Amino acid sequence: MRVVIFWLARTEVATFVRHSAWAGAVLEIVHFLGLSMLLGLVLLVFAAIDVAAFHLVMRRPVLALEAGGVAPLPARIIGGISLVIWISVLIAGRMEAFFKPLLQ
Repeated sequence: MRVVIFWLARTEVATFVRHSAWAGAVLEIVHFLGLSMLLGLVLLVFAAIDVAAFHLVMRRPVLALEAGGVAPLPARIIGGISLVIWISVLIAGRMEAFFKPLLQ
C-alpha cells in the first residue's frame, strides 16, 4: 500500500494539485457534490423502501379505520420515519443546489 501511495504522490496530477492555487479547492467541491448526490440517492432508496413497507404492511389496517380513529402504532412509526427521510432528502437537495453555483 505504501508503494502505491508514493507512486500516486509522484504522478503529474498530484504535482499539479500540490502546486496549483485552485486545483485542490475544485477537487474538494466536486467531491462534496458527488457525496451529496450519493446521499440524496441513498435517501430516496430508503424512502421507496419506507413507502413499500407502509403499503405492504399497514395499508389495509389504516384504510379500515373509521373517521377520527387512531392509526396503529406501526403505521405511526412508519409515518415518522417517512417524515425524517423526506426532510433529509430536502436538506440534501438544498445543500446540492447551494454549492452547485461554485462550479460554474
